[in-house]
Amino acid sequence: MNHINMIFCDIDGTLKGYHSSFPPFCDEKCLQILHFITSKTDSKLVMTSSWKTSKGPTMDILNEFQKYHLDEHVIGCTPDLYHLTMKYAQKPDANMLKPYHLNTDDMRMFSNSNSPFLNFTPNKGLEIQSFLRSFHDKSFPEVTSNVAEYQKRFKNFQNSIQPNTQIGNIVILDDSANMGPLLPYLVHCDSQTGLTTDNAMEAIQKLIPKTHSFIEENRDER
Repeated sequence: MNHINMIFCDIDGTLKGYHSSFPPFCDEKCLQILHFITSKTDSKLVMTSSWKTSKGPTMDILNEFQKYHLDEHVIGCTPDLYHLTMKYAQKPDANMLKPYHLNTDDMRMFSNSNSPFLNFTPNKGLEIQSFLRSFHDKSFPEVTSNVAEYQKRFKNFQNSIQPNTQIGNIVILDDSANMGPLLPYLVHCDSQTGLTTDNAMEAIQKLIPKTHSFIEENRDER
């Protein structure tokens, strides 16, 4: 069985320290460090930043990635669940979650409030969970993003892998720790500096040594 390691990657505060201004979207040193991680772990990149919903910034970011061939590792992005979670907060309905491979327990565990539906705001952890569970669903790219580039990349990626391919090990690179049950996979970046060499070492340790896959580890959670 083939396994693919995945890095779920944010932009602001992760590949871009808040101390610097736009453009560019990414700091040079952060791109160098991300390239080091991908080269050591042969991992694919899934973009999680809210920039994923905008065509212009998406193409600018991918262009910046080209300098270190990081664009070749990008297979798509996580779904944008903002409108879904807002509708669910107003009128909870488990049926609206099914296309995203989510359930009511997910909405509770990933909620930002002690009361699961009070002041609920979506977080990246929920979007990552949706992506992970939708990995083999051929209809998934249609709800992933309104940016055609990411849809195309994910379709091409799915068509290129073997049918029995599983997600191996995962890492989340982000300056937010709001990841719910996925917190053990987080490499927490300092929003002021972005990705550091220490973060890189932590990410590599999470991606390389384990031999079991994410799917096997979470088999009983569905």
